[in-house]
Amino acid sequence: MKTTRALLDRLQADSKLHRLCGFDLRHALPSESTFSRAFAEFAASELLQRVHARMIEDNLGDQLIGHISRDATAI
Repeated sequence: MKTTRALLDRLQADSKLHRLCGFDLRHALPSESTFSRAFAEFAASELLQRVHARMIEDNLGDQLIGHISRDATAI
């Protein structure tokens, strides 16, 4: 979603997403300005990058994932 408003609209319309994101259906969603401040803090602290790195470390450890790409274009 490109905007905070679009996220809020989607959260209001989609109860499954609402619950997956940890919001209680009995309470109102935070305001658009609260979401914006939270997103700014997440970006400044690089929270998502650290969570992603930790998930990879916890699930893969020192494993190396190999991938071979082949191009069949004639030379």
